[in-house]
Amino acid sequence: MEAEVRAGRSDDLLTDAGFLVWADPDLVVPLLSAASGRDARLCAWVYWKSLSGHRAADGCHRRWLLRLEALRWGHRALVSRLDTAGAGRGARPSEWEVRWAVGARLDGRRLRSLTGHPGGAVATADVDGVPVAVTGGSEGLVRVWDLTTGGQIGPHLPGRGPGVRAAATATADGRAVAVCSGWDGTVRVWDLATGDALGEPPGGPVRAIATAVVDGRTVAVTADDDAGMRAWDLLTGRPLGYSFTGRTTAVTALATAEVRGRTVVVTGTCRGTVRLWDLATGKKVGQPLTGHLGAVMTVATTIVHGKVVAVTGGWDGTVRVWDLATGRPVGLPLAAHTGPVWGVATTRLHDRTVAVSGGEEGTVRLWDLATGGELGPPLTGHTEGIVAVATATVDGLPVAVTSSSDDMVWVWDLARAPGTPRTGHTGSVRAVAVSLLHDRAVAVTGGDDGVVRLWDLGTGQPAGPELTGHTGPVEAMATATVERREVAVTVGSDGLRIWDLATGRGELITSWPARAVAVAEVQGCAVAVTGGDDGRVRTWNLATRRQITGPLAHHRGWVMALATAKAGGRAVVVTAGDDGMIWDLRTGEQVGEPFTNRNGWVMALAVAEVQGRPVAVTSGDDGTVRVWDLTTHEQIGTALGNRCRGARMAAAGTVNGRPVLATSGRDDRTVCLHDLATGRRMRPDLVFPEQIRAVAFAPGGELVVGFGTEVAVLAPPQDGTTSAADRTRT
Repeated sequence: MEAEVRAGRSDDLLTDAGFLVWADPDLVVPLLSAASGRDARLCAWVYWKSLSGHRAADGCHRRWLLRLEALRWGHRALVSRLDTAGAGRGARPSEWEVRWAVGARLDGRRLRSLTGHPGGAVATADVDGVPVAVTGGSEGLVRVWDLTTGGQIGPHLPGRGPGVRAAATATADGRAVAVCSGWDGTVRVWDLATGDALGEPPGGPVRAIATAVVDGRTVAVTADDDAGMRAWDLLTGRPLGYSFTGRTTAVTALATAEVRGRTVVVTGTCRGTVRLWDLATGKKVGQPLTGHLGAVMTVATTIVHGKVVAVTGGWDGTVRVWDLATGRPVGLPLAAHTGPVWGVATTRLHDRTVAVSGGEEGTVRLWDLATGGELGPPLTGHTEGIVAVATATVDGLPVAVTSSSDDMVWVWDLARAPGTPRTGHTGSVRAVAVSLLHDRAVAVTGGDDGVVRLWDLGTGQPAGPELTGHTGPVEAMATATVERREVAVTVGSDGLRIWDLATGRGELITSWPARAVAVAEVQGCAVAVTGGDDGRVRTWNLATRRQITGPLAHHRGWVMALATAKAGGRAVVVTAGDDGMIWDLRTGEQVGEPFTNRNGWVMALAVAEVQGRPVAVTSGDDGTVRVWDLTTHEQIGTALGNRCRGARMAAAGTVNGRPVLATSGRDDRTVCLHDLATGRRMRPDLVFPEQIRAVAFAPGGELVVGFGTEVAVLAPPQDGTTSAADRTRT
């Protein structure tokens, strides 16, 4: 592999453990050679996750992006190797370094992603000794994957219609085959070794499939939308010559098992019942099994302590276990999912029979079927509900394959220890700020989950309790010192709150909704300034918790952002919306004429000091960045090209003694940096793996970034690094 990599250019495709990654061979080859086995596959996964940012970056920034992903995954060994490789290659001192990244929603038990099409139906099989996964996506294609490497085996199998609805595998006539149904009503059987279509299976809107062996023949059982079930020879497509009798309720899930010497079909129905059918005769076996409080969405079968059991997942969010010989439930319902259970599979793990279940909330859970206990924390990472689950054995160890509505198919190492769960936001991070707490610098973050969190700026460890009280997203925040106590001020649709960062206690100041907030000191008093969707700007005394003045004359639309500064010897607030305005915080009067974005709304702003002058920096829909003198109210120089698709957030800080602006656009994953003293753009842009929602500078020049649900802190370049070689005029 090393020879193949070195034979190409520095951006050639490098394949390792089934992953396609864009990386610098001089950097990647020594890293991979230092890793082996599952550690190498995890390294490859880290490379793959940062794939999209590599093409436009040089080797130095590639290493930075890989370091970010490695830290998110808690892969410290890879971080050390990256640092060593960078030092050995003479890394430029201008490089921003990732100090830490949270990665709260990442799970080190994930082995890889099966990339290539949206997730859907999943099944597993063994093809000539190779464990494979068969996946069907919404585009109607069926793909076969080598679970040892994560690579696709052969071309995709062409399907029909808008998508693959259900899939199952079996061994027929010594061949591994897959049977898949489409939303268009077609059913197809494929030879997994050759990709050839087999037989002429019956059509119909099939919603569930299971396979079994009856009298030496491999058969498939399918359930239709019209409440019918069929059994047919998998190779010839011919029906078995009987129909399932007594069908009254639509079947939603199927599985097969051997119970007391006969092959049975276990069905789940939309009414929440579980039934057994004799596959040789099509007749019902025993009475229905009842207990689910909603439709049964998934069924699997296995053996626990010599008993044949069915494991079912339901709309009621529970996983239930049934003794198929007696028809009785085994133990209590397994309840941990917070929504419907869409997928369940079984396997052996550490000499225990376990069930793997996937729920609407996006988590994957492991259950000890002998005790009914949950095994460790859930597997997390999917951003939407799990739609299918399958299990297999890879290198002698059990894995789970999960498909999700987030269009991802993941492979999980079930034998890997879960490690210490990391806490973090469960919704997108919308706001960040920096403060001091017990003489330590802390980052304060708020998100869509309504929770405010504190992080040690140096280590990334939680620095205090969760601050809960908001009933909706935290839209914006600022920090201040009030009566010698460090506080955070947060706003959202449910109003303005103040939090004591040392004790974690919060207090509602007003229920008036707001989307922007800033703090300032006016005549010795700490004040908060808020702006909302009504276009009004309000000021609040943080010590007395009272409004200082009536609303300032308002914008014609929303107040998108605001910031406070000292200009002309007075405290002012700069507000952004349909235009930009400056207000005297003591008198509440407008200062000077409004400054406009000329070609659209002012969507983001920040304040800074450039060569001794207080300035406001604005950006908006036209994609430009403009600098305004807060004393003369005139624009300074020409507009700066932004190239961040119209900034929606901006922050200003001091880096190595120079004023620096950081901006990011709507739905963007890039942070653009400008040297405000020269008006030049600093290179390279900082690329992140998920959408950026918030940025802030710390007093030491560190950049705090909220991206997706995660938080990262970047250490500033070393002193004297903003050379012309690393900046380009825009």
